This record gives sequence, structure tokens and C-alpha cells, in this order.
Amino acid sequence: MSSLYQDHDGYIWIGTQAGLQRYDGTRFKTYLADVRDTNALQTDWISAIFEDSKHRLWIGTDHGAPYILDRASGKFYNFNLSVPAKYKVNGTWRILEDHKGNIWIAGHEGYYKLDEKNRRFVKRNKNMGLKDDLVTGSMAIDREDKLWLCTVNGLVCYDPKNRKLYSKNYNPQQNPLFEINASIESVLIDHDNIWITTNLRYLYRYDLRSNKLNNYHFKKKIGNIFESMTDNEQPQLLSSKANGDIIIGLPGRGLATYHADRDVFTIEEIDNTTEYALHVHSIYSSFCMLETSDHSVMIGSDGGINISNKEKQIFYPHQIQIGTGNQVKSGRVSDFLELPDGNILISYYEQSGGVIKTNHLFNYQNHYLAENAIKKGTDQIWSLFQRDDSTVWAPNQEKSILNLNLKNNRIREDKNLSQNSIVTTIQKGTQGEIWMGLWSKGLGLVNIDNKTVKQFNSFLNPEMSRYRRVQSILVDFGKIWVGTFQNGLQIFDIQKEKFTSAYKVNERDTRSISSNTILDIIRYNQDTLILATEMGVNIFDTKKNIFTAITTKDGLPNNLVLGLMKDENGDIWALCSGAICRINIHHFGITSYDINDGIIDNVFSGRIYQLKSGIGLIATSNGFISFDPSEIAASLPPSKPRITGFKVFEKERMVDSLISKGKPIYLSYSENSIKIEFASLDLWEASRVKYYYMLEGVDEDWVKAGKNQSAIYNQLNNGKYLFKVKSANRDNIFSEEITELQIVILPPFWKTWWFIFLILILVIVIAYSLLKARERNLRAIDKEKIKVEQLNAIQYKSELEHEQIVNYFTTSLVDKNTVDEVLWDVANNLISRLDFTDCMLYLWNEDKTKMVQRASYGSKDSAERIEENRFDVISGQGLVGYVIQTKQPIVVSDTSLDARYREDDQRRFSEITVPILYNGELMGVIDSEHAEKNFFSSQHMQILNTIATLIANKINSIWAENTLQHNKIEIHRMNEQLSNARLEALRSQMNPHFIFNSLNAIQECILTNNVDAAYEYLSKFSKLQRMVLNNSSKEFITLGSELEMLQLYLSLESLRFSQSFTYNIEVDNIDTNEVYVASMLIQPYVENAIWHGLRNKEGEKMISIRCKEEDGKLKIIIDDNGIGRQKAAMIKAQKIGYQQHESKGTVLTEERMKLLSIKYQAEVHVEIIDKMNENNEPSGTTITIILPNDLEPNNM
Repeated sequence: MSSLYQDHDGYIWIGTQAGLQRYDGTRFKTYLADVRDTNALQTDWISAIFEDSKHRLWIGTDHGAPYILDRASGKFYNFNLSVPAKYKVNGTWRILEDHKGNIWIAGHEGYYKLDEKNRRFVKRNKNMGLKDDLVTGSMAIDREDKLWLCTVNGLVCYDPKNRKLYSKNYNPQQNPLFEINASIESVLIDHDNIWITTNLRYLYRYDLRSNKLNNYHFKKKIGNIFESMTDNEQPQLLSSKANGDIIIGLPGRGLATYHADRDVFTIEEIDNTTEYALHVHSIYSSFCMLETSDHSVMIGSDGGINISNKEKQIFYPHQIQIGTGNQVKSGRVSDFLELPDGNILISYYEQSGGVIKTNHLFNYQNHYLAENAIKKGTDQIWSLFQRDDSTVWAPNQEKSILNLNLKNNRIREDKNLSQNSIVTTIQKGTQGEIWMGLWSKGLGLVNIDNKTVKQFNSFLNPEMSRYRRVQSILVDFGKIWVGTFQNGLQIFDIQKEKFTSAYKVNERDTRSISSNTILDIIRYNQDTLILATEMGVNIFDTKKNIFTAITTKDGLPNNLVLGLMKDENGDIWALCSGAICRINIHHFGITSYDINDGIIDNVFSGRIYQLKSGIGLIATSNGFISFDPSEIAASLPPSKPRITGFKVFEKERMVDSLISKGKPIYLSYSENSIKIEFASLDLWEASRVKYYYMLEGVDEDWVKAGKNQSAIYNQLNNGKYLFKVKSANRDNIFSEEITELQIVILPPFWKTWWFIFLILILVIVIAYSLLKARERNLRAIDKEKIKVEQLNAIQYKSELEHEQIVNYFTTSLVDKNTVDEVLWDVANNLISRLDFTDCMLYLWNEDKTKMVQRASYGSKDSAERIEENRFDVISGQGLVGYVIQTKQPIVVSDTSLDARYREDDQRRFSEITVPILYNGELMGVIDSEHAEKNFFSSQHMQILNTIATLIANKINSIWAENTLQHNKIEIHRMNEQLSNARLEALRSQMNPHFIFNSLNAIQECILTNNVDAAYEYLSKFSKLQRMVLNNSSKEFITLGSELEMLQLYLSLESLRFSQSFTYNIEVDNIDTNEVYVASMLIQPYVENAIWHGLRNKEGEKMISIRCKEEDGKLKIIIDDNGIGRQKAAMIKAQKIGYQQHESKGTVLTEERMKLLSIKYQAEVHVEIIDKMNENNEPSGTTITIILPNDLEPNNM
């Protein structure tokens, strides 16, 4: 490869010994020599490429002519083709342009200047004072248009302005450059420095300001395949970069970069064995370099093109250099720890890895290894934890913990703390306690005093595996969020010292967690946690207990997420398997980062550690990566896409000039299968750019292009088309401009206008001769047609006017909700449309004895004016009365000739009257008048009939709506009465039920001859019965009365069962005389607890009733330690006749609660919990009755 160049459009041009190529970031287009085509190259050996200020692309060849490529046509202009021999150029080193626009060539046989007028190159050796046969080389032009020329006899400089040649033979200013006695290989001018290389393997830099000359040489790398007998590399000047750096090629070693700001060289070594390193295949390879418009650096060699872009790098790989030598600490990093002084500890998960200490710039300070380590895994570190200001813990592979003393820089092994388990992570609690995540034994709490670890491995709903692995922990107030392996997200209660709940995958619930393996947990805000799992990122709403999963379906590069970090902008950085991505938590936008961003090692081995500065550190298989989210700006829109190729049946067509001029490309009807190729010319971002295209006339919407970046259309019809293409970057930011190309497919000749025109003339001639004889008949027929069309036009006009007016009134009446609104709307809008003088609308009075005026347009244009001069009509009175009798419309052309006419406020000479009917029943009349005779027509009649129908329908709709509303109110009142009746029935049903149970208890005392108990029982029962009878008719009683009855009932039942159970009633800060409850609501549940829960229990029997207010509600909690509902049901089922007996108390109470809830629109319900002991056996029942605390009595 000999040359690289980027033109003003952004295309990369590549010169090789095998031809010329154009690269658009995706595909190559090759231009090959063809000696039989004068418009083609005559040799494939390209030696120089240059674009001048006129955007002409110059091509120099190694042993032939210079060329200009016409990129619009793909043709080459050969400057040796038609000129005499003395003007021919045989081989080109370099092509340049001076500041005056002159084109210069450094040729193999001399230096040439372009004669623009005669389009030929003229050799200038003699004019510049050089020998005609001097062996020449490259050249450079400075800002004063001086030509610096490379020759075998040294460097020379020609000043065209003064026509002087400076060399070692003429050096009045004693320039040391001219004193270099060697063959000059290359020259480069950069700002105030002139760089040259010589055949003696030296590089020189001459400072024009100080007149100082510096020389450099580069030793060959010892011991590699490029070593030879000579000691120094042969430097090649390549190019200068925009930032002032100079790139020098070292064919046997790599690239040397001179950094002007630091005045130092750095070397990029050749490494053909490492991916993403500089690759060169031969020690004899020459280099060429190009810095593109996006500051990517392209290095061409025999091994192809190496591309790098330091400015695009946002992720920086690190390997710690130990000491001042070349020793580098590589290997798998496991964790990081930032110390209070800003220094950083880095642990390694490998044998003899240990811990390395660096400063904040990752410069080496110390390497810690365990003292007297015997086992291989002692220095194989899992994680780091700062115990206190001077102590750091480092759990290792040998299930022990290394204690690093930061004061004396000593590290020792402690085997006690880990309790024979690998420690995966350590965190400090809110009270200063220390918690450990253990590899196979759950969660651990460290006791510093006796150096023990209390283990907690009783996960809720654990998997069958015996392992209780904790992957990550997040200490919260009063609890710990524990991420486990295959056991979901477990919550550990610190006070109770046990796991109290767990979140696991539920295939039926899309809002459950997406994986049971959680690798990392971070807090996003007070109510939100972010989880890294084996199935994507989970956003956990801790208030609503809802998980939202982000997976590959949403754009995540991989579902295995290893670590998380939140940056200062609120974005989440997710460490996926093989990739890193940034997630906008609000709209779930995902941006992925790869090798082009600097992620050379994507085998990650740990979580993301965030420094105080916000910088993130990522452990990898061979070092670590750092990145600063604050410096990663939002990506810019991609450049405007370009159409790079246009093919018709795979044959290339040139369209560049057409696109630039906005002209269409014309194709014949047979050229209707096309392929359009496009690219954005964003070379570094080429693989990330997405393209969308559309061919207007074919595609209804934008089409996403595939990886081949092309659009194919087959069998297109003739016509005009507009092809459009746009591009978007990885953040879905679209290009600011859309590229367009007009395409015209011409029709076949038989569809052209001129052919159709000829055929039309022929048809006309033939038709003329045939129709001439029938001319008179046709004229007659035409006249008849004209009459018919005129009549049709009149009819059409009439129908159109009718439709417009009807449509107007149809929409006008939609929002009218009263009869008067409807009538006044018609009256006010009718005359203005139909030019009537007056319009009056009548409706029946209440007893339907006469028609009364309800709305008007004209002299009575308000309700007040109608009331001032009322003009009611009875059946048979005037024209309106006639319509009332007949229910038929009538038109009177001349009222002066009709005796039925009645004058209202003044006489008018035309009148039209139509009835308002609904289902044949007369509702009203529309009466309109006009001052002119014979004004009203059949069209007016049709329109008014339609309006009358609309009025009738609307009035009937309003009346129906009013009736429906009245019926709804009546039904609501009846439902309320029904609810009251049902409540009263339930109360009356509950009272006998309670009496029956109480009398049974008294009877049992008498039968057992327990006279004292029976007397006490009867005394309390009589008091209780009086209270029950007194309260049975009341819907609500005070909580105090209810609890007093309950106290009596419990004492009676206690006597009944010989004090075999204890009871307790508690009230929490409630004024029981101010709070009301539904009467007899609690007793059925207490009775069930005694008879079915406690009676059949062995041992201690207890029942408690507690009343408390919470969140504006009254909660009554009934708790017993009986046998539970399930066992009680089993005992009941074993009794004879249980199927014939049905318990009424609780069933009626629950039905009563439902009715109360419906009636008072309040929350009234009961919650029942079956309690279980540690052996998962029934241990009683807890019943919670929930009522509003603001119920008001309405029947006391």
C-alpha cells in the first residue's frame, strides 16, 4: 500500500500496487488498469493521490503518467496521452498544490509544474538550477510557497519568488539542514518545524524559529523477528496530525509518535499475535498514513489498514506497571477499594495475585502478598473490604481472610472469620456491624470479639440444592436485601435475625423478578432498587413490589448482567457478558459500547466499582478498565448519508453529479430493476450507523436497511420516483439531512405522448369522415342532452341546497337539551337560510286544547314579544288550525285569495304551514310567511318537512331523557328501602341464634347439677339478654356497649366451660363512647373461636380481643391459639348429622357487612389468617374486622 487520501466528500482513496480503491466505510470500489481503454488507468501501481482546491482528484503512478479522475463519470484523464515526449512524466513520488493554485509533481526524473492552459506538465529542473538528470525524490511546500526538494545529494530549497536555489553549495544563512551529507528520503513541514529522514537511518527536526537542528534515531527491538544486522530502524515520515503530533513509521518495529506539547516520542510496537494491536507482515513493508475528518488515524502497510481513534476512546484499559522497568502486572482483577487518602487497592483473582496499591492515576505504589503463605489460593482474592482506617480485609480462595495493615504494610492470614466458606462480598451495617455474603452458607454476621461468624442460611422457599450462595448484599434500615444464586431476592430482618420474605420468578406474573440469580444490587432512589440478574436488568419498585425487566428484547446486548453503577445523571451502567451499556431509566433507551470505544478486553470478572470522582472501574480477565460517565457526551448525529452506488441490473451507473445538481437519472422502461447503495462516510462509526430508505411511489413508510446498506427494487413501472435515505446512530439520533435522488423511468414508445398524439390524429381523421354524414342528428341529440343536463343541474343544485340546510340543522340540534332551545334554534336559523320574512313555531299547551306560540323569527324575535301579543290557535282556526285538523302541510301562494288566512301582527302574501308529527301524533306546527306572493315552492315544503321531523325526534328524545332520569331516582329510593329491610331482617335473625346458643349453655349447667354456676350464669344471661333486646333494633351502637355485651358473653362461656380458657379485651386509646359499630358484629366470631377453636384443644387456651384505630379505620382483632379452621372442620365432619346443621352466625354477619358496605359506600370487611407454628402446624386463627371509624347512628 503506497498512499491514503480522504477527499472533500469524505471518501477514502487507497493506492496500492494492485490498483486504485475507494472506501466509504462499508464497501470498496476498485478502479483497475485497462491498456485498451484510453479513459482508464494504464497501470495498477498507484504511488500518489491528491485533491486540489478545485476538488480535482489527482492520481500518480509509479512508472507512468499522472491522471485526473472524473468521479462523476468514472473516467481518467491521462496527461501523457496526447503530448510530446518532453512533456511526459514517467513515475510520480508526490503531487502538491502551492498557495497560488499551481500543481507540482515530484517525479522520478525531476520536478514538474502543470501548464493549465495547454493541459500538460513542464519539467522545471533547469529553471530551478538543478541538473536535468538529477535523481530526485519527494518534496514539500511551505507557507511562503518555497519548494523543499529531496535529492540524493541532500536537501535543497527553491524560492520561486526570488528564483533562488538554496543548498549546501549556496547557504548564506548557514541553515544546518543543507549541511546534512546524505540522501534525503522524505521531507515534512509542520508549523515551524521541518522534518527529514535520510538513508543513514536518522530523523531530523529543524526549528525555523531557533535555527536549531535535532536528530533522532530508533533502535531495533532486540529479540524479535525483525532483528537484523543494523542497529537502527529506517524511519519514514508519514504525516502530521491536527493536534501537532508527527507520525514516523519504523518498518521493523512499529510507529513512533512525536508529541509536540511534551517534546517526547512514544512507540506503538508491532504485535501480530495480539488482536487490536498494530499488525505488519514484513520488515520491508512501507507505511502510509491518513488522519481522517473524524480524527481517525489510518496506517497502511502490506498487512492492510490499521485504524485507531484515540479521541473516540472513552474506555481505557489498564495494566499496572511495577517499578521503573517493563514489568507489568496483568491477570484477572477481582475487586477495587478506594482509600480515604485517594489511593486505590486492586485485588487479583489468581495465584500470587494479592493486592496492589496505586495512586489515583493508577501509578504503582506497593504489592501485598500474604506472609508465609503455604497454599496456592491464599493470594487469590475474591473481594476487598475496609474494616477501619488502618485495616483492609481480603477474602481469598482458601476460605480465609487476609488482614492488610495499611500502617505497617503487612498482610497476614486469618482463617477463623470465614467459617470454612468462601466470602463473596462484605458490607458494613447501619449500626457498624459487619455482614458477609458466603459462597455456600448464606448470610454471615461477624462477631469481632471472638472472631466468629454467625450464619443464616434458612432462605424462604429455597431450591432443592444444598448450597445457600449469596452473590450480593445491600444493607438497608432494619433489613438486608440479599441477592442469591437460584434462590431469588431474599429479605433478611436484622432484628428478628431471619429471612422474612423472598421474591422469585413467577411465570404467570409478568411483574415478578425475571431471574432467581441476582449478581448485583444497587439503590436508585428511596423506593427503587436496580438488580443485575442472569435474565437482564430488573427495576424493583419496593413500594408496589413490582419488577420491570430490561432484556435483549429491549436492546440489552446480553441477558447475563454482572454489575451495575448509577452515574450523576441518573443513568444506569450495566456490565453485561461481553459488553457494556448505558440505560436511561426513564425511557429505557440503551446505548451499547464495544471495541471501538476502547473495550479491548471484554471478558469481565467482577462488578463495577465507582470512585468518589464518579469514575467507574471494571475488572477484566487481564487487567481492568476505567471510564468517566461525565465525559461521555451524547453522540452527535451521523453525517448526511451518501448514495455511493447505483446499479441497473448490476451494471454501474454514475449518479454523483446528478445528486449534487439535484437532477434526476433517466432510465428506459426496460431498465426497471435497480440497486441503490449508500453510506454515511462516518468511518469510525460505520458499523453502528443504521439506515432507513424510502422510494416514494412504492414504499408507504421508511424501510430499515440491512447490513449490506442497499435498496433493491425490481420491475418498476414507468413514472417519476423520489428515492430518500437517512441515517441514525446507536442512540437513534437521525442525520440532520436526508439524501434524495430523483429517478425517472421513461415509458415505451407506444406510451409516449408523441405516439399517442399521432394515433389520436389518425383516429380523428377517420372519425371525422364517418361522423360528417350524421352531423345534423348529432347536433340535435347534443341539444337534447344540453337540455337534460340543464335540468339535471337545476335538480342537483336543489338537492345540494336541501342537503346543506338539513345537515346544518342536524348538527345544530345535537347539543340542545330543552324544548325551547330546540325551537328557538330552528326559528333563528331558518329564515337567514331560506330568505323567509317570518317564522313561528307552535306546540300544544298542557291540556292539548290549543297551539301556543313557543318560538319565532321576525317581528316576534323574543319570548317577551311573544308574551306581549299572544296569538294562540285552536283546531280549525286559520291555516295553522287547518293543519291541526288535517295533519297535512299546506302552501298558500296568495293569502289575499284564501279566507282561512288570519293576520297576526301584519299581513303577508305567502304562507307555508307544516305539521310536526311523531309516530303519526301531532306535536306542533311550523308556520312561515313571506311578503311576496308565490314565494314558497315544493323545495321549501320538502325542507320544512325534514326540519319538522328533526324537531319531533329531538323533542321526543328530550322528553324520554327526562322520564328516564325520574325513573332512576325512584329506583334508587326503592333500593335504599330494600337495603334497610334486609339489614333489619338480618338483625332479627341473629338475635334468636345467639339466644339459642346461650340457653344451651345454661341447660348444660343445670343438667350437670352445677347450681351455683347455673345461678351466676342466669344472672349474667338476663343482663346480657336485656342489652341484646335493647340494641337489636339499633343499626349502630357505641363500641363501649358492644364490648360490654362481649364481656358478659365471654364470662358466661368461661363459666360454661369451667374456666378452661382465658380471655382478654384491650382498647388502644379509643373513646369507646364516641366510636360506633354495627350491633352484634363481633360476637359470632368470638363464639366460633371458642366452640370450634378452643373447645377441642389440649393445654393452654387463650382468646384476645383488641380494638385500635389505624389510617382512619377501626380494626377489631380476634386472636386465639386454638386448633385452627382446617382441623376444626375435620372434627365437625366426623360428627353425625353435620351435613344437616349449618352455622348461621358468621354467614349472616358477613352478609350484613356486605350490605353495610353497599349502603354506606364504606370499607366494611373481615380478614381471616390461619396461623402456623415453626413446624408448619396450625396454631390458631386471627380475625380482623375492619370498619370506618366515623360511622354515625341513624336509628338510635
